[in-house]
Amino acid sequence: VVLSGYSFKTNELVLKNARKPNVYFSLGLAPQEIQRNACPEKEIQKIKDQIQKESKNELFAGIGEVGLDNHWAKSPQDKQIQKNAFLEMIKLAKEKSFPIIIHSRDAESQCLELLIKNNIKKALFHCFGGNEEQALWAMENEYYISIPPVKSKERKKIIKKISLDYLLIESDAPYLGKTSLDCLKSAAMIAEYKNISIKEVLEKTFLNAKEFFAKSF
Repeated sequence: VVLSGYSFKTNELVLKNARKPNVYFSLGLAPQEIQRNACPEKEIQKIKDQIQKESKNELFAGIGEVGLDNHWAKSPQDKQIQKNAFLEMIKLAKEKSFPIIIHSRDAESQCLELLIKNNIKKALFHCFGGNEEQALWAMENEYYISIPPVKSKERKKIIKKISLDYLLIESDAPYLGKTSLDCLKSAAMIAEYKNISIKEVLEKTFLNAKEFFAKSF
């Protein structure tokens, strides 16, 4: 299990709940959170310091969730605040070779462009909501796509098209799934659409997670 934060407070909560033997954590700054902050530059630095400090923890798994969210960013100012924060997180991930977990609501292409431009090697698109073309673009750059436990026509097309080598599963609890075990619904969905066993999906996505996070789990 990897718990992901999206603000300074939720990062602290994640740290309290991470524990041996198998609950890891990532620390992030969600775009919709930073655009609401009264002092975004100070908050960005605060979270960068938090990540730098906690990255020495053996349970640290990466930076995330971070990215862009055009659903909430309605003004050019909001979008620029989000982009500034994302670029700072990309810079830190690149400098330290940390995996990066992407929040990309209605902004998948923009996130892909920034990751590729900045030569990011390890990226995971959390709760992927983009289209088939964007999913293929991510796979071509060896980025991973994480499948939440919610069916849709587009998600079905993506699962059928994307190699199992680039898929992970997630619950997105408590928002889409209610607990971490709801990721089993994601595995069942992948198995159904690819006409393979749930066991095969679980084994392969587990190996994918180990590869992406560079953890033994």
